[in-house]
Amino acid sequence: YSYNGTKAISTLSYWYDGVYEYTEDAINSQLEQYEKEGLLDYIDALIVDFGPAGEPLYPAAWTQGAGLENPENNETQMWCYGENAVADFKAEMLKKYGCIEKINAAWGTSLTSMDQFRMPAPNTVKGQQWEDVLTWYIESKREFIEKQIQIFQKAVDAHTDGRVKLILYMPGASFTQEQWNECVETGTATFEIRIGSENEFIVEMADKYGCLLQFTGLPSI
Repeated sequence: YSYNGTKAISTLSYWYDGVYEYTEDAINSQLEQYEKEGLLDYIDALIVDFGPAGEPLYPAAWTQGAGLENPENNETQMWCYGENAVADFKAEMLKKYGCIEKINAAWGTSLTSMDQFRMPAPNTVKGQQWEDVLTWYIESKREFIEKQIQIFQKAVDAHTDGRVKLILYMPGASFTQEQWNECVETGTATFEIRIGSENEFIVEMADKYGCLLQFTGLPSI
């Protein structure tokens, strides 16, 4: 969900407990079907499914509404306000800081417990609290990306003895360290951060797992 309660369609939550079992079952079922239809020997590479259209993005605007045209929500929003996402963030913050007193000291808040915490929207908090939100937001996606690569590699190893290569999509938009620093300072989130587009990490994953890279073609240096 976005901050205003809009629900994403055609998208899995990174914080859904069964997400990896779901995607593992999906790719193995697909490969089994390709083999049954006599198509598997003709496949040389597979795009690892990172999200809508295979791209490693948080939901684009067209997934964040009741219909594909999405006339009421043309601008992509942050997508971390569902109950499972908020619960994960709270748990991670308690793990990071150890207790509510240290959380308050870092954030400048006066929470008596994390039950009082409400996930902030852009332009409502800044500094350490917002940096914690953005860091968790991006690291959740990094975890999903790497786990998906592992799931797909295990599947092609099992069904093709590793013959099939994996392709990782690189979106045209990607945030810089300078953009990140400015967003932390101002409590904002650029388009690139809202969609979680981080191409340097995609390159690192391709290098780590021996994957191919495919640029999706948006005009970006």
